[in-house]
Amino acid sequence: SPDQPGWFANDDHTQFIRDETNEGRQERVMMDTEGPGCLVRFWLTTVDNKRGVLRIYLDGSRTPTLVFPAYDLLAGDLNLHEPIAQPHPGYTATGNGGNTLALPIPYQNGCKVTWEEQGSGPRYYKIEHRKYPAGTRVATFTRAGLDSARAAIRDTGKTLLSPPMVPETIPQILDANLTSGRQASLDLRPGPCSIRHLELRLDPETLADMPSALRSIILRIEFDGKETVWCPVGDFFGSGAGLNELRSWYRSVLPDGTLICRWVMPYEKSARITLENVGSKQVRAELRCATDGWKWDSRSMHFHAGWHHEADLRTPPARDWNFVRLKGRGVLVGDVLSLYNK
Repeated sequence: SPDQPGWFANDDHTQFIRDETNEGRQERVMMDTEGPGCLVRFWLTTVDNKRGVLRIYLDGSRTPTLVFPAYDLLAGDLNLHEPIAQPHPGYTATGNGGNTLALPIPYQNGCKVTWEEQGSGPRYYKIEHRKYPAGTRVATFTRAGLDSARAAIRDTGKTLLSPPMVPETIPQILDANLTSGRQASLDLRPGPCSIRHLELRLDPETLADMPSALRSIILRIEFDGKETVWCPVGDFFGSGAGLNELRSWYRSVLPDGTLICRWVMPYEKSARITLENVGSKQVRAELRCATDGWKWDSRSMHFHAGWHHEADLRTPPARDWNFVRLKGRGVLVGDVLSLYNK
């Protein structure tokens, strides 16, 4: 909390519900829930070392169903692959970093997760679970059940790594040579429609100019006569500062510099996309936009995206920085945070 000394120091680590002794072992309880439910996501990370044992107990059993011989969800024998078991950037098996396990672990009558410390270092974790109404029938996780579901798990992983294809419509293309201060626009098909796929390629004068081009070419989008998107293209497509490869369901940044966005952006009557060069150097840009039909009704909403930048934020003193403030009805769907540390 803000009145505690660790508020600004990433000090929310090594927090446990209680300590207990099991079979002579000192175990620190990370999660303890009763009744039917499902552990759906387990995120953790650390620094320095990972020595110790993670255990997951189900249905009140004194024998753990799953054992990981380190503070590492890839250290066990589940034999799972990305993205179901996902290493974080910078992860090493013996040193820094962590991973995320997205394997559903259902249970009929409670789940307890413990950590037996055999080393040192901060232990960060977040465990997400669903709690079902009392009386719900749940098939508790077993090794045999895992083995029988491996084909479905592989198929799910392939699906998550294979974003939706471009709709089978002829894309509209904006091909412009953007000198300093110039803008070019593309009017989309009359609505009701929805943008389903945006693909942008930038060709600056030299490869060294790509980072500045990603920040100086501004994407602006109007839906039904109102501009709701204003953002540098590098940030909008998820690249952040410079050209950084990205693979995600809604956005991709390819090694060749192709930027792809798959957010669904509906509009009732009209939409216009504008690219504007606020930099000092010429950039050639090619934008492809694929649209599809949309049933516009009272629940439909326009897509919004903004950009905020502050420089020379010196520390100390430590301070809270306002990341975003949103008002009204809507759904928060994503963000990009880029830091320049000195």
